[in-house]
Amino acid sequence: MDSTRVPVLSPSALSMGYRLVWAVSAAVYLTVYVSGLLAGGSELGTLVRAMGFTLAAALIGKFALSVLGQATQPLSATEEGTVGSRVDLVSFANVGQQEDEAEAA
Repeated sequence: MDSTRVPVLSPSALSMGYRLVWAVSAAVYLTVYVSGLLAGGSELGTLVRAMGFTLAAALIGKFALSVLGQATQPLSATEEGTVGSRVDLVSFANVGQQEDEAEAA
C-alpha cells in the first residue's frame, strides 16, 4: 500500500493564494479609506479603521493559506480494499479469532 500523502495545493497555487491575499488586503484598505473620507469622517479615524480592517483581512487570509498549505490528501484505496473500512478488516484471517477473544473477555 502506498503510504505517501500528497499536498492539497501545489506550491504555485499557494503562491497565487498569497498574491490574492495581498490584492484583497489592498482592496479592503482602499475601499474602507476612500469610503470613510467620502462619508465625511476624520482622516485619522478613517486611516486607523482602514488599517485595522486590512490587518484583519490579511491575518485571516494568511491563516487560511497556512492551514491549506499543511493539508494533505487522504490515502487512496488500493485493490485490496478500502482504507479504514470494515471490509478491509474482514479480509484478514485472524479477525474472527480476535472477535472471539473480545467476546470471551
